[in-house]
Amino acid sequence: MLTIRPAQPSDAGTVIELIRGLADYMKETDTIDITTEDIVRYGFGDNPIYHCLICLKDDVPTGFALYFYTFSPLKGKPVIFLECFFIRPEYRRQGIGRALMTRLAEIAVRDGCICFEWIVLDWNTPAIEFYESMGGYHLPGMVPYRMDSGDMATLIEKSESDKR
Repeated sequence: MLTIRPAQPSDAGTVIELIRGLADYMKETDTIDITTEDIVRYGFGDNPIYHCLICLKDDVPTGFALYFYTFSPLKGKPVIFLECFFIRPEYRRQGIGRALMTRLAEIAVRDGCICFEWIVLDWNTPAIEFYESMGGYHLPGMVPYRMDSGDMATLIEKSESDKR
């Protein structure tokens, strides 16, 4: 039996375990610096920063989707951004990923979202094929950018010194 439900604070250890599985798949295990306290602090309470769905097959955690809301100023509607999506390798090709993506689509429609978006690694051909099989597509002309904490600190310092 397949169950997809919102994560609870008591799932923090499971969420970290699934994040580790994703990081291993992405070859990024050295970058993990998350704790169960982080999961609880930022995902639950009065103003959660993220939301998380846990997928269970016969009560075994098989995957998760971690997402948050953004806003499209051009359309005037919310957007779901899928930050992390992972199905344990031994449970792939059983319809679990499709069920989890369908649940995200249902949530997006329920909440009046104009779309939901995500980023996929360019070398992850199986994921690209999976997403495209459900109607997902690459946004032509869009290039993801990032500013890390050191870059943010440099920007702030430079801005402060420019004010002097």
